[in-house]
Amino acid sequence: MKHDGYTVRWATPSDCALMASLELDSSRYEKRFQPIDLTLSDFSALWKERLNSREYAAILAFSDDKLCGFLSFRGEIRDGFIAALYVEPAFFRMKVGTLLVNVAEVMVRRLKGLSLRAEVQEHNDSAIHFYRSLHFVRTPVKLAHMIVMEKEFTNA
Repeated sequence: MKHDGYTVRWATPSDCALMASLELDSSRYEKRFQPIDLTLSDFSALWKERLNSREYAAILAFSDDKLCGFLSFRGEIRDGFIAALYVEPAFFRMKVGTLLVNVAEVMVRRLKGLSLRAEVQEHNDSAIHFYRSLHFVRTPVKLAHMIVMEKEFTNA
């Protein structure tokens, strides 16, 4: 489906190399506590295992044929847990992340979910600002080097 000039679709196992490459490229901006230490091949295999397990589902945003971002859910989509949100650095500040979160919100609401949640690196000020701009709030939950941001739906 088309949204704001981007095509959004479900990820399939054949997309895993693209997803892994994008995550590796953009992860250097997230101020990780520990850097990703997987090769592209190993990371692709991990994403393939995740998608095949049905424990994860992901939506992809493309501009023409270029993957410019993805968002993955862990668990039931209705539960609204965002496991990963990555945008290709060339597409930063071009509303790709906002589009993906908005599509995720529509999906969760349609399934009668109550909120969206995301774990964020505690020193990733850009991500915290991004989620706050979309009306997420920091919860009291803290997981080692991660914080939990949540957007509760008022008319769920």
